[in-house]
Amino acid sequence: MSQPIVHHRKSIRLQEYDYGQAGAYYITICTYDKKCIFGTITDGQMLLSEFGQIMEDCWKTIPKHFDFVLLDVYSIMPNHLHGILIIVGDACVAPTKITKFDETSRTSISVIGCNYRFI
Repeated sequence: MSQPIVHHRKSIRLQEYDYGQAGAYYITICTYDKKCIFGTITDGQMLLSEFGQIMEDCWKTIPKHFDFVLLDVYSIMPNHLHGILIIVGDACVAPTKITKFDETSRTSISVIGCNYRFI
């Protein structure tokens, strides 16, 4: 039986930091295998593909699902997105518009990323 591929990446997250607390977070979302599926750069302009448009639409709807989140600037590149996500107020309560969580859920950057699939 073959062994599953295991990725051994070193986490750059601070061990003692609470990523659920209010603040601005610089987020990078990369495509699988760094495939350029979000579009192409032509004459210095990013031209979004269908997947790129889906990524942009999903990014912009995060505050609709997590009412304690604001979005600042973002940039979609052929194989990744960079953006600033701002948690305001008390993010320790469960999001009101997602039914996967119960009332005791702890919300953080990880919860937003893992439970709100972009593509």
